[in-house]
Amino acid sequence: MTKLTPLQATEKASESDRKWFARNPHREYRIRRSIPGELQAPGEPPDPRYSDATVWTRWTLIKQIEPGMRVRCGVGVLRGAEPIDADWAIAPLFEKVATGAFHADAREGGGQIKQQSASGAAIMGAFLPPSAKGSETAQ
Repeated sequence: MTKLTPLQATEKASESDRKWFARNPHREYRIRRSIPGELQAPGEPPDPRYSDATVWTRWTLIKQIEPGMRVRCGVGVLRGAEPIDADWAIAPLFEKVATGAFHADAREGGGQIKQQSASGAAIMGAFLPPSAKGSETAQ
């Protein structure tokens, strides 16, 4: 399989999201595994914080503003955690990541999101923890 450029990955992701929202018109939010490169600016290297796939899984949060208009942002969560696929679970996490509050909580936590923070609560509300171990932090 050939590696997609960031533009190709973004186009593939956009088409996937368009089809998903067309099949799920009652939904405002979607969460799915990120397509490698989709949230990467052309010419920029991948985010090294999420390069260890044995620790992190990169997820994309999507909010449909109106049909054909969507906003996407990414979040890395401990490998093995599974999302709760429901608007009520995804919306608070999307708002934390999209507004920058997520990154502010990470800075305050020394680079990691603590469970006790508002962002930690949003992660805990959107993901089921890995079955093999508890999830104390996410980034």
